[in-house]
Formats: sequence, structure tokens, C-alpha cells
Amino acid sequence: MGSGIKSKAGSSSTSSSKGVAIGKRAKISSAQKNMLVAVGATSMLLGVTIVGVIYLTKKISFNSVIVSENDAVIKDLKTTQDNLVRLSTAVSDLASNEKLESVALERDKVKCDAETLKKIMSEDGYNLDNIEMVRTCSALRVVADTLPSTENHDASNSSINWLVIRDDHSIKLEGISNASSYGGFSIASSDGQALNLKALGTSISIKDSATKVNRAISSIESSIRNFDIESANISWSGYDRGADNSEIEFGATYRSYYSDKVGLQKNSKVICADKTSKKCVSKTGGSTSK
Repeated sequence: MGSGIKSKAGSSSTSSSKGVAIGKRAKISSAQKNMLVAVGATSMLLGVTIVGVIYLTKKISFNSVIVSENDAVIKDLKTTQDNLVRLSTAVSDLASNEKLESVALERDKVKCDAETLKKIMSEDGYNLDNIEMVRTCSALRVVADTLPSTENHDASNSSINWLVIRDDHSIKLEGISNASSYGGFSIASSDGQALNLKALGTSISIKDSATKVNRAISSIESSIRNFDIESANISWSGYDRGADNSEIEFGATYRSYYSDKVGLQKNSKVICADKTSKKCVSKTGGSTSK
């Protein structure tokens, strides 16, 4: 009897020990799961944080580039605005320049009435009835005639023709023709800076008395538009130089000038947040950097 009781007590003690072990194992397994979940959540949070920091860093860097480019654009706009103000002032000074206006009025004394023109210029804006008169007679028109913005041989030839015959319609102007354009020359402004000018040539031939030829040469030299002699030759057509009917053959090639058009330019710039983006970089005309 005693033996049976001991055996039962031993079995109960063993079962209790196994229960405690299973309970501990269950607790350890639960702790491991909780630890795994915590580590996973922490890793995920850390990853999101790193990605967020990288994104914010790139965002801040990109915004800094945009701010820098905007500052450059603002600076350019301010420079452009200052240039426009100076240009407006210069144009106003030219429009009221009495010397230029006198040249413009000389163009057509019948059509260009000085008093009427001054009255029109003093008003705010021009109406359609007066705009043609202003275009023809304004002092500003002289600027375009002095230095055109296009290569126009016909206009240059016409100017020389008018200068030669304006004082003497009977002068024997034998011919006016185009000559080759010239390069390799340099003209400086009053402050010593080289001017970006292009040249075209006009050849003329006059056969008349020395007095008339001299008057024609002087008329061309006094023109408000520059006509520089590139080459010239003079010969006597009569055997007796002192004879009343002796004539001079004058041939010359004159060089006149024109400039390229100047206007406002509209520019745009693409800024890439990712310099390795082929889609973005292709819009800038550049190449991706590795």
C-alpha cells in the first residue's frame, strides 16, 4: 500500500514539472513573437524614416536649386527692365533731337509740316490719319535709314542714286550696281568698343564735268548714312583737260553698313531633380551623369 501511494505521488510531480516547462516554453515563444514583431516594426519605422530623410534632403536640395535659379531669373529680369528704361529714354531723346528731325523734314517738305508734326508728337498716341506722316517724317525714321537692320542692296543703291541726282537731275549717272559684300573691317564706337556691323557694296559710274562730279561726291560724303569709298578711279575722257566740254569719268565702289536685328528673347530652363533621369535630361538637351 505504501508503495502504491509513492508511485502516484511521483507521477503527479512529474506531470507538474512538464506543465511548468510547457508554460515557460509558451511564455518564451510569446516573448519571441513579441520581440520579432517589435524588431520588425522598428525596422520598418527606421526604413520609413531613412527614406523620408532622403526624400526630404533631396526635396530641400531641389528647392534650393529652384530658389537659386529664380534668383538668377529675377536678376535677369531686373537687368532687362533697367535696359528697357534706358532704351526708352534714349528713344525719347532721339525722337526730340532737332538735328535728326531736320533731316526727316527734308525728306518731303510738302508732306512733312514741322508744326503739324510737333503737335502730333505732343499728343498721347497717334491716330490712323497721322501715323503715316509720323512714320515718314519722324526723327526716329532717320535712325533706321542711317543703319538698317536688313541687307537691302536696292535700298542702298536707291539712297546713293538720290544723293547724286537730288541737286542736279541732269547729271550723267551712267550706272549703279551691286558690289560684293565686304568683311575684315572693324568700326569702333565713341567709347572704343567694336560695333557688330555688316557691310554691303554699291558701285557707281558718273561721266560729267568736274564740277558736277565733285558736287555728287560731296553729296554722298555729307549723307547721314555712312558711305565709305572702298575703291575709286578717275579719268579724263577729253584730250584737252582744260576744254569746256571735257568730262571726267568717275567710278567708285562705296561700302554701306547694316546691323542685325535686336529684340527680346524668351528663354526657358528645365531643372532636373534627378540628373540620371533620361526623360528629364533629354528635355534639357544634355546627357545623363553616372
